[in-house]
Amino acid sequence: MEPTKVFVADHQELAVAGIKQLLSREKQFEIIGQTSSKRMLEKSLQLYTPDILVLDYANLRDFNLNDCLNLSAAYPYLKVFIITADQHQKRIMQVLESGVLAFLTKDCSAHEILNAFHSIVKGQKFFCNKVLDVLMNHKVYKSNADESSDKLSEREEQIIRFIAKGMGTQQIAAELNLSPHTINAHRKNILKKLDATSPVEMIVKAMSMKIITID
Repeated sequence: MEPTKVFVADHQELAVAGIKQLLSREKQFEIIGQTSSKRMLEKSLQLYTPDILVLDYANLRDFNLNDCLNLSAAYPYLKVFIITADQHQKRIMQVLESGVLAFLTKDCSAHEILNAFHSIVKGQKFFCNKVLDVLMNHKVYKSNADESSDKLSEREEQIIRFIAKGMGTQQIAAELNLSPHTINAHRKNILKKLDATSPVEMIVKAMSMKIITID
């Protein structure tokens, strides 16, 4: 089996060296390149076609939050893994909405970072506890939590847990022996009941209600 190709985009040499050291023990992963600027990142993605992009959007020259959205649109195959020191709730939420699979802060443990890499390979989302704390401490996710939990059915709570694991509509439908149309209907109802506008917001609100936990 060919190793999973990893590209690192971070202006901080120490952070890049740490990721290289961490993955050097993992035969499943191979770091194929690194860059410290947006311009070189664009060229490198076309040249190397990595499987995973490890990115610090706050520490890459000339890179801004809108570029995260552009990455997802231009490279739909790319699994984006954010590792950053940024803990600003609004910016974190904006980046999560761009479709990144994993989001960790730079003070996370090596064990947590490796778990994130292995989750990404399986197509599963991974948010570290510190990022989840940042989101859940915001007043938007605390409002009406008890009220909303009473409205959700057992089936809807079950579907939320599957979504939190990174499963798509087709996978959930197969797991529950239901049609994709039924799962999509449930998803729309859940979003409405939780007053959520996206799967990310749905997951965060479900966590604040203790419907799901992510270790």
